[in-house]
Amino acid sequence: MYDAEDRIVTVEEMATVIRAKRSESDSRVHLAGSWTAARPDGDADTLVRRLSEALGGFPVDGSDGFLWLSAAGELRTTHQAFSVWKTGPYAVERGADVLMPLVAGWTGDFEDRFASEGNAAAVVRAGVGHDVFMLCPQRARASFERAAEMGSAIGAYNAGLMYADTGDHATAIAWLEKARALGEPKAGAALVRLGEPPAAVQPGP
Repeated sequence: MYDAEDRIVTVEEMATVIRAKRSESDSRVHLAGSWTAARPDGDADTLVRRLSEALGGFPVDGSDGFLWLSAAGELRTTHQAFSVWKTGPYAVERGADVLMPLVAGWTGDFEDRFASEGNAAAVVRAGVGHDVFMLCPQRARASFERAAEMGSAIGAYNAGLMYADTGDHATAIAWLEKARALGEPKAGAALVRLGEPPAAVQPGP
């Protein structure tokens, strides 16, 4: 899950938002996005399961494939093995269904170009594309690291969270410290969650 600036949104952050907005009449949460209720590799550790657990067992459902959005706002999913489009930004005819993960996914093919132009934010977006469309977190993480080396605080933050998610806390802390130094406002709290003492988390320059 990513916010409007391509920063990873953690399950805990999403749960906090839902708890604040949920009314007494709400009986379940629908997590709209690609592969939220299933994983292509068959692993049971889905976003839906993790979010439900963070909400104390509150029911959560989602999507079991790539998410499409119609002009009328209707959602559907597909399980295609691969997709083909002409080179360049993703575009559809007016009124046609939009393959939501490809909105960011097309950028993955242009990562090297973005890097050569010094566009760190676009390299981060390419990383998002590798994650949400190519379904390759390893390539996404490499893109975030590349963007961080170009000075992107969000790239460093995303890389840190992805390492934390794999259990590599030492590497996660290193990237999150870099994110903090680059000015990422969420890095300090992420470091504390990983066990770094609050006193050791100094504000960045």
